[in-house]
Amino acid sequence: MHCFTRQVRTGAVDRMMDDYTVIGRTLFTKETALDKFLGLKVRLSTGESGIIDSGFGKSGKFKVRIPDGLGAEAKAALKGRGKKGKGKGGGDADDGEEDSVADGAATVSIILEFKRYVFDPEKA
Repeated sequence: MHCFTRQVRTGAVDRMMDDYTVIGRTLFTKETALDKFLGLKVRLSTGESGIIDSGFGKSGKFKVRIPDGLGAEAKAALKGRGKKGKGKGGGDADDGEEDSVADGAATVSIILEFKRYVFDPEKA
């Protein structure tokens, strides 16, 4: 008899901060207490594995630290997804490039698999 159930949550990579850190989204809501998930292992759809490092902002985003660094496939999919400028302007050609980059970044997902113990009173 198992006293736990396996849970799987899937989110998306929002952007790449550097070769060892990405920002994730849609895995948690902004009301979720992230402290229960800090230190858990995740894996990217491109094959890299990482660890949930900390929260990021107030909208449920979080940082994932990738000890071995991002591979070439993940870097190519996330290229240009760093911090965006808040300035106005740019032509139609720039808008087309941003849309194609956003579509590429949507293909990189974050998968969190964990055990949820049935009789845990704290639901940790």
